[in-house]
Amino acid sequence: MKKLVSEDDIISLFRLMFKDKSFLDDIGLFESDDTKLAFNIDTFVKSSDAPPRMDYYYMGWKAVISTISDLYVKGVSPIGLLISIGISNEDIRGLNALSKGIKDASNKYKLRVVKWDTNSSKDLFLSIAAFGYASNKIPWRRNLKDNDIIVVSDYFGLEGLGLKIMLGKIQVASPLSKKAIMRFCKPTPDFGKYLYIVKKGVNASTDSSDGLSRALWNLSRSSGKKIILNNLPIHPLIQKSSLPEDIKYEVTLYSGEEYIGVFSVPEAILEDAMDKGFIVVGKVEGKGVGVYDSDGKLILDRGWSHKI
Repeated sequence: MKKLVSEDDIISLFRLMFKDKSFLDDIGLFESDDTKLAFNIDTFVKSSDAPPRMDYYYMGWKAVISTISDLYVKGVSPIGLLISIGISNEDIRGLNALSKGIKDASNKYKLRVVKWDTNSSKDLFLSIAAFGYASNKIPWRRNLKDNDIIVVSDYFGLEGLGLKIMLGKIQVASPLSKKAIMRFCKPTPDFGKYLYIVKKGVNASTDSSDGLSRALWNLSRSSGKKIILNNLPIHPLIQKSSLPEDIKYEVTLYSGEEYIGVFSVPEAILEDAMDKGFIVVGKVEGKGVGVYDSDGKLILDRGWSHKI
């Protein structure tokens, strides 16, 4: 049987080749004199990222959000996009909707598309690079500090539930079904909250696009610190639903596609974070690698990952 290669395997290969630690974080940083220019790039591929019957408009929207989320979580407000599109004959019919989704997302977050590239492809893909100036200290994943408090910018679970519904893996009645699908298809994070709290003095941060568990494990591994998750930030609509408890737990911890910020904050700015609506979910507790619940049970390192 052929062994599958994961995204992490490929990133590790490039990291060793180029000897660059930034490959293991959310963004890349170029520094020259007094200028710090931050970059990110992300690719949306229809066959692996779009569930059946997902509208082309939402493909364009999500492709933008997935790229800029990584910059905002580091306190960088992106100013421009570079876009490369590969499109098949089958997908030409969706080109207007696709471009409208890109335009609307760009307008909402005040981004300028500065360069386009197009090509033919057997599978629709959108590769988007974003950039912006970093005016603050970057809260790299490796900077967790003992006794930091872990906060998140929103509740988890709706996006993962929406994906399960669209894939036909679960049936859920409206209005929960409709809200979950929309959260998956058209995420609209409050990125202003990210900029605010990073400016206040966040020690470490990461985007949760691969799931809450994976985000916490990335922080733990990068910094060599243990994290205790003592408050599961399950979305109230899911908490109140009649869904099985194991489904509630899974979509909250392991789904991915949320674009919710995860921040490690010192006690001194915790009140500021809570005033802005951040949710306390855990704490940093000593040296080691691992994410544990309040009973000391290890939480699995699982989340969204492409296999090749």
